[in-house]
Amino acid sequence: MAAVPMPVQRTKGAPKFDDDSVSWQQILDLYPQTDQTKKFAVGDLLRLVRKYHKKPMKDMSHFSKYDRRFKRISLWLKSKNRMDIPEINRHYAEGFPTKTFKQIQDRLMILVPNHDPLDDYNQSQIHDAAIWVFKNRKARRTHSDSDSDSSDSDSSDSENESSDDERKSKKKSKKDKETVIVKTEPDATSTKLLREFVVQMQNQQESQKQERKEFAQTLNALVSNMRNQSNGQPSAPRPTNPNSFSRPFPSSGSNNRGNALFSCHFCGGSDHGMRRCPVLEDYVKTNRVKRNSEGRLVTPNGDPIPRGDEPLKERVDKYLTNMATLDKHPRKFSEIVRVIFESMKALLRCCVLANIQILDDFFMLGDLRVGI
Repeated sequence: MAAVPMPVQRTKGAPKFDDDSVSWQQILDLYPQTDQTKKFAVGDLLRLVRKYHKKPMKDMSHFSKYDRRFKRISLWLKSKNRMDIPEINRHYAEGFPTKTFKQIQDRLMILVPNHDPLDDYNQSQIHDAAIWVFKNRKARRTHSDSDSDSSDSDSSDSENESSDDERKSKKKSKKDKETVIVKTEPDATSTKLLREFVVQMQNQQESQKQERKEFAQTLNALVSNMRNQSNGQPSAPRPTNPNSFSRPFPSSGSNNRGNALFSCHFCGGSDHGMRRCPVLEDYVKTNRVKRNSEGRLVTPNGDPIPRGDEPLKERVDKYLTNMATLDKHPRKFSEIVRVIFESMKALLRCCVLANIQILDDFFMLGDLRVGI
């Protein structure tokens, strides 16, 4: 039977071979991807090992897939003398995940008890131990599945019992909800206590009003006493700076501003100034006035000279007279201090109880002095 010639489909651009002088190698040169001398590299094996080391190796199928790919690359590298056997054994062990290889090591310690810990296990030993580990995993899964089936039957029974209990509890809760709650009225004792509390609050408010009235009377008495002690002189406007040498101080009863520029601030004379005032020198010598660290005139005890429209001499004389009067009547001065102290106590108590702001009004009376 003669052979039937088959039509040949030619590729566009491919060379034509009309004679038998073409070798097989020339044909393979047209397909460089089939070059067996550059089929795999060491990097291919290392990438495979890193890939499977990070992936979970759960069952036998995962292990067999890794084993086939590893042997395919390692055997080719071994045939080309690109990698030796100890290096292949070490990389084969590194491809397993950490937990899986720990189980394989435990199995190898039983299979090869006299193995040197410094040496690596052979690829065949690791292969046999890995097969045993994955078979053991499968056996444990079957046992756990059978136990779970029995536990499911027990749990179904327990669920039925629990459902009955839940139904009973729901019925009881419905009955409890249907119970009518009777509103309770307050008894006589609670009403009596409430009324007593209201009466106490009213009494407290009345006592606070009475305390306010007493405080107002005490304050009025204090103000009248302070006015009587101030010799009936109203508070004068505050001058700019009476003790300063830079600005002139007008003399009392003088409306002529031209003469006021040459008047003495201390005695009021118009023929000299304070620097050449004989009256001032006499007062300094007799210790009726003195100069402080800043060079200003002050009283003998260091207090500032009282303010006013009069010259400094008249104000100093009034100050010394008042001080002498207080020295002659110590009981009267102590009585004034006692009244002030008691008034301040009543003021603070009333501010706390009634929350009124009268401290500012009280201290605005600062110009009413007791002769100090």
